[in-house]
Amino acid sequence: MAIVQGLKAAGVSESNIYIWDRTNRELERAGFGISSSGLKIEGTDAYVGDGYSDDIEFAGSVGTRFSRIMSKVDALINVPVLKDHDLAGVSIGMKNFLRCYLQSQ
Repeated sequence: MAIVQGLKAAGVSESNIYIWDRTNRELERAGFGISSSGLKIEGTDAYVGDGYSDDIEFAGSVGTRFSRIMSKVDALINVPVLKDHDLAGVSIGMKNFLRCYLQSQ
């Protein structure tokens, strides 16, 4: 919420801010209340179908589908959480950066 307060102090309207994750359940477990108006706090699973784009974007042989929420935003502030990864050990937020890179291509 400190990031939201900083954005608002910089003149960004609360109605232009999304806080999102894969699922509403994950957001609720992190202490957020779900909201689809004003400050939007939603999981990708709240959108039609599975909430992800129909198209698969590729970087080499690695493919991904973007959250439909990404089509609604002009900028992204990534706040990674330390996560375990079988091959790399810790993935932090690198998958998020890959998605942003692919979407900008």
